Amino acid sequence: MQRQIIVTIVLVLLVSIAYSDNSDLSFVATLVRGKVFQKSDADQLYQLQSGQYALSTGTVILTYFDGQCFLEKAKTLELRLKEDSSICFIASSNFELRKGTMGIKIASYPIFVTTPHMKIQLEDALVVIKVNPVLTRVCVIRGKAEVWQGKSKDKICVPVNQEIAAAPGRLSRLYPRSDELRFTWYWVEPAKEPGLQ
Repeated sequence: MQRQIIVTIVLVLLVSIAYSDNSDLSFVATLVRGKVFQKSDADQLYQLQSGQYALSTGTVILTYFDGQCFLEKAKTLELRLKEDSSICFIASSNFELRKGTMGIKIASYPIFVTTPHMKIQLEDALVVIKVNPVLTRVCVIRGKAEVWQGKSKDKICVPVNQEIAAAPGRLSRLYPRSDELRFTWYWVEPAKEPGLQ
């Protein structure tokens, strides 16, 4: 009898953990333009449209050369993927930007973004990240970002209006932000972006 109670409790806990993980990965696609796809398993691509999505861990969102996508999570997190980008959802607060350009607006809790060249921690910030095969650039529009490479415990703080770049095994010094990345956040319409008023 005791064994059945313990097994039942464990099963209930496992189901609740699985359910909470999916709800943590619940996003609303508020804007979808061009070709944008969701890839949840090895071979299947599903066209993304505006609406609510409960993503599973390992889900990849792909934007093609003409695709753009805005994803919002309960007014606390907004991801904006530009054309020719790929992001993998590792966990509710852990993402891997594999290629392309992504804008991130995050509220109070920390999130982690991994690229082929660096790791980034964000909290209460507005940041644009651009990844190509040889380089990752991080531009901080509001707040700050902490960046590091590999297993290093030495984090570099990137303050507002600064950028940093990373190549394999190398981090640049901080330098003033470029308009190219800053205005990437504002690619909808100026009338909808209070920061441009």
